[in-house]
Amino acid sequence: GPAGAEAPAPATQADVVASGPIKTLREQERDHILAALRHTGGRVSGQQGAATLLDINPKTLEARMKKLGIRRTVVAE
Repeated sequence: GPAGAEAPAPATQADVVASGPIKTLREQERDHILAALRHTGGRVSGQQGAATLLDINPKTLEARMKKLGIRRTVVAE
């Protein structure tokens, strides 16, 4: 790299505590999917669906929801 560029310092225990607990990727994904579903009124597929919002295939979203234990409240037509 360029001269004088320093690698970022490794996070210390104090840094970790200061930033608060980090969610697991699974928890983060679950929260994000739930937020998208709230935004779409529970709709998964279609133009106004959560899958479109999240830019993933509706079948993929349904599989993730099943894996994460998220129930569908509204069935998209």
